[in-house]
Amino acid sequence: MRLTDPLQKYAGSVMVPSFASAPPITLLELATHTAGLPHEMGYAPDKPPFTWPTRADRWAWLAKEKLGWAPGSIAAYPNAGFDFLADALATAAVSGASQSRCDRAARDEGNGIQSDEGGVCAADNRERPRRGRAVPGYGRDRRQRR
Repeated sequence: MRLTDPLQKYAGSVMVPSFASAPPITLLELATHTAGLPHEMGYAPDKPPFTWPTRADRWAWLAKEKLGWAPGSIAAYPNAGFDFLADALATAAVSGASQSRCDRAARDEGNGIQSDEGGVCAADNRERPRRGRAVPGYGRDRRQRR
């Protein structure tokens, strides 16, 4: 799985909308709020909070939606953007599309299964030195901890 993958790759039979002759929506554009999606999907039905939209609701809406601008051209926060990104990640995880040879080898060896890939991937699995936090946390002590 790559950030440059088009969302369509993970959309199944749903046709992801496009804008004129612009390139398709990518996962990177979903992550950076530049996918061209509107802020809202419409009014939420009278349901308990955090139960709408479901995955089916989102994709049914997307199939009928028209993009307001070319993906990648304008940054504007869409409420459902990260939901579509999460759906793509979940689809890739279920399909195994995001697992590399080394990921599979590490998983298999962790479960006691002998793997031919281990020798190829051994250098990738070595312990890396730990560094301080890249971004300091929030709270009373905002100093970077090491």
